[in-house]
Amino acid sequence: MTNLQEHRKMRHISQSELARQAGVNVRTLQDYEQGRKNINLAAAITVQKLAEALDCASWELLEDE
Repeated sequence: MTNLQEHRKMRHISQSELARQAGVNVRTLQDYEQGRKNINLAAAITVQKLAEALDCASWELLEDE
């Protein structure tokens, strides 16, 4: 489970709801959660928007490499 997915599930938010709140495409969110896209390489504003929607720090969504 990715950090993004863990934070989302802890807050009981669906993927579509998080995508809507953060202004991120739901497919992109799914790709980050499934590891098809590396969230560490995402635009800083994208990570920031996701973090704000999840009420956490941006760095908490990044993955250890």
